[in-house]
Amino acid sequence: MQDLAALGHVEVDWTADRFACAPPTAAFLYRSSGSVLLTGARPRGLLDKLSALADEHDELDFFVHDPTPQTRGPNTVLIEVEPDAIDQLCALVGLQFVFDPAGRIAERLGAAALDRVAHKENWPPREDIPRRLFDPSTFRFEPGGDGDTPGLWWYDGYRREEAWIRARGHWWQVPTREYGPYLAHPDVAFLVYSFTRQQLSVPQSVPLPPLQARAATLASGRLPRRVASKRGTVALYDNIAPELAERISASLGSPLGEPG
Repeated sequence: MQDLAALGHVEVDWTADRFACAPPTAAFLYRSSGSVLLTGARPRGLLDKLSALADEHDELDFFVHDPTPQTRGPNTVLIEVEPDAIDQLCALVGLQFVFDPAGRIAERLGAAALDRVAHKENWPPREDIPRRLFDPSTFRFEPGGDGDTPGLWWYDGYRREEAWIRARGHWWQVPTREYGPYLAHPDVAFLVYSFTRQQLSVPQSVPLPPLQARAATLASGRLPRRVASKRGTVALYDNIAPELAERISASLGSPLGEPG
């Protein structure tokens, strides 16, 4: 579900255990040779309808590329289309059109802060609950330790582990757990960006929060590749412009590192 949400196919309310399919959408991608990404819902027969449309309307200059498989997600479908034909194509097929979804999401990302994405609690988590403390030097959660130690803690929960931060003399509960490492350790450069490769590297154990992950994913329309590195397994997002990398970094309050 996280991958489907990152690709823009579904919207998920994680706290209420609900999801809904996004409307069928044609999303224009930068540096894609004038192609749009088919995202959102894919009603049965949509691809057949596109193929038939190409035969019925010679004046429409577009071409549907063969779907490209992904390991952990649905096939990627790109449509090469002339700019002046996009509106007519979308109207005939029933698609919404979005220009640069990655940039549109990124420019609306607010700055992460404890007061914005976490809840200050008047009581600490129970000491008898199994817990693990995050080590920013290894990107791992280690068991044991003094529960009053400042930092990011994961406590066993009913459905999944809960993220808690000990900071400013208080306990903070983080509903969107992915924010935890960035909030607890704002000086650590978890994100590494290559200007030459236009590539963003994120440790697999410190994933991007949902909206940041969607912005990075929709820059290429492809899920990140998982590769081994000196920092352990990392997720590599492709086709990331410098401005997008900087906006994602700023939204997390985390420095943007360079390849070492």
